[in-house]
Amino acid sequence: MITSLRETTWTRIQRHWVTVLLLGSVLISWLSIVADVEQLREAGLIANVAVSGALYGALLAFSRFRGRAALVIDVVTALGLAILVVGHVLPGVRALFSQPFDKSLWLMNARLATLGEVLRSDTQWVLTSYFPQTRLFLFLSVLAVWQATVWLLWGVLRRRRALAAVLPLAALGVVYTALSQDGPQLPVIFIAVCVLLMARTAYAYHTHDWDRRNVGFPELIGEDWTKWAAVLSLVVVLLAGVSTPEWRNSFQRLMESLRPPPPPPERTTAPVQISPQVSSNYTPSFVPSLGYVGDSFPDSDQTVFYVVTDDPPSGIDSSGLAKPPKQQHYWRGAIFDRYTGSGWDLLDVEGDAPSVRNELVGPGRYALLQRFEIISLLDNRLFAASQPVKASDGIRLQAASADPTAVLPRGRLPRYEITSWVSRVTAPELEAESSDYPAEIRERYLQLPENVPPRVKDLAARLTQGATSAYDKALRLQEYLRVTYAYKLDVPPPPTSRDVVDYFLFDAPGGFCSYYATAMAVMLRSQGVPARVVTGFATGDYDGLLRKYRVSAKAAHAWVEVYFPTYGWIEFEPTASQEVFDYTGEEKDQPDQLPESLQPRSADTALMPIVIGALSALLLGLIGVVAWWVWRRYAQSHLTPEQQARRLYWEVRRSLQQLGVGSGPSATPAEFRAACADRLADQPQLRQSIELAAELYIRAVFTATPPARSEVETARRAWQACWKERLKLRLRLYTRHQRGHPVQIVHGDR
Repeated sequence: MITSLRETTWTRIQRHWVTVLLLGSVLISWLSIVADVEQLREAGLIANVAVSGALYGALLAFSRFRGRAALVIDVVTALGLAILVVGHVLPGVRALFSQPFDKSLWLMNARLATLGEVLRSDTQWVLTSYFPQTRLFLFLSVLAVWQATVWLLWGVLRRRRALAAVLPLAALGVVYTALSQDGPQLPVIFIAVCVLLMARTAYAYHTHDWDRRNVGFPELIGEDWTKWAAVLSLVVVLLAGVSTPEWRNSFQRLMESLRPPPPPPERTTAPVQISPQVSSNYTPSFVPSLGYVGDSFPDSDQTVFYVVTDDPPSGIDSSGLAKPPKQQHYWRGAIFDRYTGSGWDLLDVEGDAPSVRNELVGPGRYALLQRFEIISLLDNRLFAASQPVKASDGIRLQAASADPTAVLPRGRLPRYEITSWVSRVTAPELEAESSDYPAEIRERYLQLPENVPPRVKDLAARLTQGATSAYDKALRLQEYLRVTYAYKLDVPPPPTSRDVVDYFLFDAPGGFCSYYATAMAVMLRSQGVPARVVTGFATGDYDGLLRKYRVSAKAAHAWVEVYFPTYGWIEFEPTASQEVFDYTGEEKDQPDQLPESLQPRSADTALMPIVIGALSALLLGLIGVVAWWVWRRYAQSHLTPEQQARRLYWEVRRSLQQLGVGSGPSATPAEFRAACADRLADQPQLRQSIELAAELYIRAVFTATPPARSEVETARRAWQACWKERLKLRLRLYTRHQRGHPVQIVHGDR
């Protein structure tokens, strides 16, 4: 049974390998359409869904399910997949196995409820909004792409109707292309491969039908079918290509490049004055304001400052360099207290901070000495870790009049020292902390606009339901934001008059640090936990030789501070690209570096795409020819002697037909042999090879004694040895045609 199953599988592979190859080409060319549409979000997700749908469609096509049963199974699978991938319902594999199962269920339930709210609200205003900005569009896209790719494989492999199978995928390609205002035209390669697929499917359908009805047809009809399908595909490519301005412009640039360059202009006697240019290498290095969340942060590698702390290194590596300290510090430079719906108001620190003594370090904290060397700051904004309490001469520690805990350093010194009280609190201590907040803290850091959408508060309440402390609420919200929303730098800005937190939580494809921090602070405030957003710089890169941090402009960052009555403001990290602040006291990995931002790609020359395209097409064509030749030799070696004899006979008939020798399609092998004997009386070697091929065909088809493999191989070698005689016939045919003599061509032997 196992042997039979293997034979059946191998037979299917042999029968469908060309179709599968063309299906893969159709899918790849369609994915290129999706990848070229810059306005389309989640192109990677769409590609994954398309590939998965194709594999699923192939399984359905080869299964025993009938049409209606397969449709029901497919629809249920598509709905489940769309819910899972669009709603990010399932946690990551690492989180799924590293955390308690009830916690995973809580996270999945929260994400599922969020998706339901998103789809409900998107349905209400989708007619007045830009469609691609909604999660509903992504949900429908996943459903449509899945169904289109499943239908493609089902229609080609099961129903053998390529035109109907390709239409949904082609329609989606047109839709995605139309979403881009200056997007690409539908790639002509997609059209060409679709034509080849339709030709291949039609060939498979008709040959199967002829075999079923016992209708005879030439063995080599597939090669002729392939030839004309390739010609038709090339014609379609040319017609589609010349209709696009890209092809016309490329051809025009190619022709212009072949012209000789114009002579250089004559030099004038007056020298040309070159105006001095401002250097374009300057990049602002300070953190932008959060007055409008969505403004981009710097991404340059320009050094802003160096900082040395008195934290001891965590060890020495094998090369003798110091390892970074275990403690994680951020360098704070600004505090934001009032949320406006689109951003934050900067807290004004206009008064001098009260002086404190180092020996009076607050509970859960320790004194950290920092030495800063400023490289490229442009204003009097300085930075310090956590709560600064003492600074070197020339540096002022300023605090807000309404909040003495909001302390920031100010000054213009290139080097300064500062001492901060930084956190050393533990998770059990934060868990046991009370919620008895001072009135001034409640008034300032629980503020929210009246127009914050209710679904933001509802989501926060759902996520923190059952939490026993402010710390538990902060951890839940921090984890939900980190594992649910993708970290992206190229996020479209929030629409005008739209609450930025609502936009990030329910519609945006992701976000960066200011989105994460704003969302966490607002949701904490909605649940009665004082929180604020602060900005500055992340830890930076540690230099093990100099034992100091190098902080560059791309380390600019925003994070959240949560107030605990006993311990003050404690840092939390909701941004997915950064390492969390660990208050468990356990060993942890060093913070990940900020992701490298995408560098602008250098502009190609005008002819480079043409040259690359031509070379690629030539290489692909060469690979295709070699692959076809290898496969033909391989398939020939696996044919039975009877099949080889039939194939050789029809190959001989077709070749002679092209040379004007032979008989009509209804001629028997004996009649064909007699006709060739009359026309080829002066070429005995060619006539003998024809006699041998016809004799083997008669034995293979009409007798009970089939030819041996060695006999077929001898006949094939005899036919190949007559290449000189066949070349003479071709030259004779060409000469008669050039002289205007009528040429008799025998039709029908295909």
